[in-house]
Amino acid sequence: MKCREILLEIIPFYSGELDEEKTKEYRRHTTVCKDCARTSFRIRKAKNYIENNARKKE
Repeated sequence: MKCREILLEIIPFYSGELDEEKTKEYRRHTTVCKDCARTSFRIRKAKNYIENNARKKE
């Protein structure tokens, strides 16, 4: 699978909308491709930051 396709699938992955098979495929890919692993880490970090700030404002 190409990195471009992976990156387009990361966003629904973190919102919990990705099916189990694609999740496994994505995890396999991030063990091989460090650029995608870094990108997924940044997205996960940003998502957590947004959620934490939303909780603080409530």
